[in-house]
Amino acid sequence: MKKGYLYIFSRGKVAKINKKNGEIVWETKLEVSMVKNAIVANIQVDGDKIFIGASGKLVCIKESDGSLIWVNDLKGWGYNYVMFANQSQTDAETASIAAAAAVAASA
Repeated sequence: MKKGYLYIFSRGKVAKINKKNGEIVWETKLEVSMVKNAIVANIQVDGDKIFIGASGKLVCIKESDGSLIWVNDLKGWGYNYVMFANQSQTDAETASIAAAAAVAASA
């Protein structure tokens, strides 16, 4: 995530928000079928790209201005919530499993 900004999604719109003052830097209405009416989505920021998973679709937009780069319909995956995995999630899960194993071993 770019330092100093938040990225939000609601009702098919994505926005970049300045954390210091709450100002909307840009907002984009995703005119992708199903996603444009989605209420919730998962957002992943990776460098100059933002990935949005919603309603069984995966959308990539530019971090700088919110313009559309590509859409993947994830054909055959249905229309459910799209969940992302990233390194910090993996590390947290691994730590949690290790802690549970340590507790079990000491019992």
